[in-house]
Amino acid sequence: MFGRSATSLPSSTVAVMPHSGSQIRQNVVVWCTAMSGVPFPELCPDSLEAVRWIVDAMNVIGTRPDGWWRDRHRAMAGLVDRLERWSRAEQVDVTVVFEQPPVPPIESDVVTVAHAPAAAPNSADDEIVRLIGAQARPKQVVVATSDRTLAERVRSAGAGVIPAERLRDLIDPR
Repeated sequence: MFGRSATSLPSSTVAVMPHSGSQIRQNVVVWCTAMSGVPFPELCPDSLEAVRWIVDAMNVIGTRPDGWWRDRHRAMAGLVDRLERWSRAEQVDVTVVFEQPPVPPIESDVVTVAHAPAAAPNSADDEIVRLIGAQARPKQVVVATSDRTLAERVRSAGAGVIPAERLRDLIDPR
């Protein structure tokens, strides 16, 4: 869910984590409005209709040892394809961030495909934090990553975090 990794939430919260973007919005609305003194206030964005997802691409791809390393471009294109289907179905705004421009380019009319200005260690992380900083309401941004350092930076910038594997399960159920 938003704002904390699944491992830091109480087990009862983790057990009821939703399975789609619309379910996430619905469950958060119910939870935020029903709770008096919400224990994790960062789980309650200002407007639940306008959640924007930013995806740490290679972190999400790397959640499954499915041979993605043998054809990185195919794995990257496959991620964008799954994000497109999910974004259309759930009507969510998604930006996927790569460390460098995919060659050949990967284009989408549904998902924003972004990359760091120059390939370097943590360059995609820096780009994700830059994108959050450019938001008028960073509290309405959710970043999919399991990179602990990036997750700390994201939370410090005011956005929420969902584990990369959780997003992968949403867009590509096993």
